[in-house]
Amino acid sequence: MVAMKCEQETGLHAGFLSTIHRRQRDKVSLTDDQRVSWPRVLPDMICLFLWLLPARVILTLQLLWMFPILWFSEDLLIAVGQHKDVARHACSYNRAAAFGLFFLFQHQNTLSFMRNKNMPNAAAWIAGVTSTLHIAWAVLFIVVCDLGNEGAGLANFTTWTLQCLSGAVVLVCKSSSLGGNAWKLLGVQKEGFQGWRTFLAIGIPGTLQMCGEWWFWEICALIIGFLGPTPLAGHVTTINLVALLFMPTVALSNAASTVVGNSIGEMRPKKSRQAAWTATGMDFLLWTVLAIILLTGVKYVVVLLTADPDVQAITVQLIKIYCVAGYFDNIQNVIGGALRGVGINKLPAAVYLVCYYLIMLPLGCYMVWPLKMDVYGMWWSMVVGTGLATCALAIILYRVDWDMKATESEERRLKDGMTSQAGS
Repeated sequence: MVAMKCEQETGLHAGFLSTIHRRQRDKVSLTDDQRVSWPRVLPDMICLFLWLLPARVILTLQLLWMFPILWFSEDLLIAVGQHKDVARHACSYNRAAAFGLFFLFQHQNTLSFMRNKNMPNAAAWIAGVTSTLHIAWAVLFIVVCDLGNEGAGLANFTTWTLQCLSGAVVLVCKSSSLGGNAWKLLGVQKEGFQGWRTFLAIGIPGTLQMCGEWWFWEICALIIGFLGPTPLAGHVTTINLVALLFMPTVALSNAASTVVGNSIGEMRPKKSRQAAWTATGMDFLLWTVLAIILLTGVKYVVVLLTADPDVQAITVQLIKIYCVAGYFDNIQNVIGGALRGVGINKLPAAVYLVCYYLIMLPLGCYMVWPLKMDVYGMWWSMVVGTGLATCALAIILYRVDWDMKATESEERRLKDGMTSQAGS
């Protein structure tokens, strides 16, 4: 339940930073069509670097409230009525992984910056190498050292630390070509304690949009925990599989956000619109293929996930339900990424609030207890909630005035450029 708290918080800050950097990205896009000279853009490049400073400070300050919650998660879970064994195992993971949160947050900051500075290859190499090594760390700490959940936390700590250091090395090597220096990219200066109101005003709506779904599943895990260890095990096992299958969608969402935002900054609204809907269509086809594979081999897949026959039986049914819900869940995530790229954050955040917390969560609880559908009821409610969210977000995307968004982006860039030059 709370064992996934670290990953959930990562998502919060990833969404936070993606929104901030998107806003700055559309100011510094260099294209032949715009005929922008380096002297004209340089102040915006400096502004982009300065956004890294409050990001690093704010992310680090989150540890002040997060670390105690994770460290005492066993007591907190027991206090709200969760099973003692589950609480103990969750806490053993949280305590080991908590020490890596600083490195995880800083890497997410670096990763967002690299992605929005058109450095996807470096980010991909870091992710590929460290993810491969993560398997070795997991085997070492969990199997060889026989540390169980604590070993899983230590494996994450090791991977997050390596990711952070690798990202830092890339930024140092690329600092001259990025127009800055190593200290501007990695350090903290007095500017890191300024401009927080603007930072939060831009970032919070994007954070709520991106993380509304993730937080919902954390709440669901707590609710399902009241049904007992076996339903909870089936739920968590399925969530782990869903998280794995969701990775291509996350990549498409990030790609949609980046391409849409860059195209808007380049004053190419037609390309931006095409990128948004192309990514959505690709995700639909991708999930169709994955759903067919899942339905065909579901009995073999669950054997790889758990050895408990009772948990396997629950997981099989939950996977079948998600094969339906997955269409909506994946597509709405990609559409949300496209909307973040074009700068629309508040409306999607409101959609998630209504569909997930005012409709899906109460409906799920009603199906679980009054209708006696057990853990399956919560998952069937997902079909309804994500379906409504997908329809709402698709309507918002369809109604976007792409030409107006491109014009607004250019006006902001010119305004901020003149302000920066006047200040210098």
